[in-house]
Amino acid sequence: MKSFHYFLLLFLSGLLLSCGEDEETATCPDNFIISTSEVIDASCEVANGSMRLTSSGAQGAVSYQLDGGTSQTDDTFLGLGPGTYQVSAEDAEGCTTSLTVTVGNIETEINAQVSTTSSECGETEGSIVIDASGGTAPYSYSLDGENFQSENEFSALTSGNYTLTVKDANGCTTELTANVNSGISFSARISDIISTNCAVSGCHVAGTGRLNFNEKSNILDNANTIKSRTGSKVMPPPDSGRSLSDDQIQAIACWVDDGAIDN
Repeated sequence: MKSFHYFLLLFLSGLLLSCGEDEETATCPDNFIISTSEVIDASCEVANGSMRLTSSGAQGAVSYQLDGGTSQTDDTFLGLGPGTYQVSAEDAEGCTTSLTVTVGNIETEINAQVSTTSSECGETEGSIVIDASGGTAPYSYSLDGENFQSENEFSALTSGNYTLTVKDANGCTTELTANVNSGISFSARISDIISTNCAVSGCHVAGTGRLNFNEKSNILDNANTIKSRTGSKVMPPPDSGRSLSDDQIQAIACWVDDGAIDN
């Protein structure tokens, strides 16, 4: 009987010990921390920055999260834009720690100059060559701000004004403008178009309340308006019985794009 009681006590003691072990929880050490071993700043507001993390005091493997995103065991985060990030880490025992990391932004200056060749009005003979320096080579070039090419020359261009973009290897950009000149002459072409079709009785002459286009200065000072109104075919007025040909309208536009020069 005593033996039975003895073994019963041993059995109950074992159960109590087992329950006590099940209720134990992991103890998180105070020295579990994470820090950055490397932070590379972004450049020109482009998401090309990165950070590399390191941990100490962890129990087992460590996983990392950036701004509450997907957890990863890799200690490096790539493709980061400039800003402040919250990094959290968890070890194999469920212990956590966090860190705030700032990725800066580096601006680099690109210098660029252009040279052009002219094109007769209405033709596609012009070209633009860009010479870039500064920033980080290699560079790419765009005529519309979207489609970039490695060649620094644009050819088969009509006369007119162009806005060009240069982008370096870090994604930094600079814009510049260029004019492909037509060389069209005011005295040889434009003056005759205006005097024949606009500086006529009842239109742009003295005493009508309108600008007198018999005065050259009025034409030169209002060249952009003349281009706009002739381009939209409201000058001369449709009910005047006069109209400009497409070649004449284009000639005025080319002259104005050249800078409305008194040539």
